[in-house]
Amino acid sequence: MFCDFDFFAYLCPHEYKPAILPVFLVPVLSCQLVTGIIFLNLCRKMSPSLTEIPEMAFYSCTGLRTIVFGKNVNVIGESAFSRNNLPGINLTEVKLTTIGRYAFSYSLQATYLMLPETLTSIDDSAFSACYSLAEVTSNAVTPPTCGGKDVFSFVDTMNCKLRVPEASIEDYNTAFVWKDFFNIEAAVSVIQTDRSDSSEFYTIDGLHISTARKGLNIIRTKDGKTRKVFVR
Repeated sequence: MFCDFDFFAYLCPHEYKPAILPVFLVPVLSCQLVTGIIFLNLCRKMSPSLTEIPEMAFYSCTGLRTIVFGKNVNVIGESAFSRNNLPGINLTEVKLTTIGRYAFSYSLQATYLMLPETLTSIDDSAFSACYSLAEVTSNAVTPPTCGGKDVFSFVDTMNCKLRVPEASIEDYNTAFVWKDFFNIEAAVSVIQTDRSDSSEFYTIDGLHISTARKGLNIIRTKDGKTRKVFVR
């Protein structure tokens, strides 16, 4: 057994019946404010050996609000998180290389998507019908290979901003699928985080943290102003 837990169960909305959460999924993530998944005594210890989230693992769990991945997950399977209500998708803290078909399709509430620098391939329709996306950040220096023209189908690429490493802007401007984004700009990079000015740091979801983390952060300075910064 990978972790210490009393009981894990989830209600699969599309089947309308309770089921026991498969043990191999327990180390992958923990969820908060979930109606589609019930967690009593959340997982305390994630398995470092877990590398893949299977296809349809959390398909149609519309109550899903927060996901915390094991750091060694490198593959997200087909339709693994399709049809959720996540407010945003942050994958920057895992060593992800591959995102499967329809993996996050129909993430209707997600306004932002953050992809890690380790990502190399995205299968077709992985983020299709993510209608609310307003900002996509890709940290990969080389544009990840897209497995089809519909990776971002039904995303408003005319208005959705794509932020990439400054040295890679031209590569994204000519890469298959990525070139469909009208606004491609350099991601903000923070080399150091100096606390001498009494700044406060928050995650993109509003969680207060002691210092800026890798990826997108919100910083509130002592004069009360806030801004988004990206930490590499």
